Amino acid sequence: MSERPNLKVVVDNKARERKISRPDEPSHNDLLQIILGFAISLPLWGLIGWIIWMWRTGQV
Repeated sequence: MSERPNLKVVVDNKARERKISRPDEPSHNDLLQIILGFAISLPLWGLIGWIIWMWRTGQV
């Protein structure tokens, strides 16, 4: 049980070192994730909206 906190400290230190060594990467990664999220979710929501619209107009 006493080894787990030590492991977490090591992981935290590695993450901190990674952030210090490459400070410009996280912001670029976040931007890429946002763009990819929009690129994936926008057509998906369009498809869902189109299906709902077709279903509503077909029934009414």
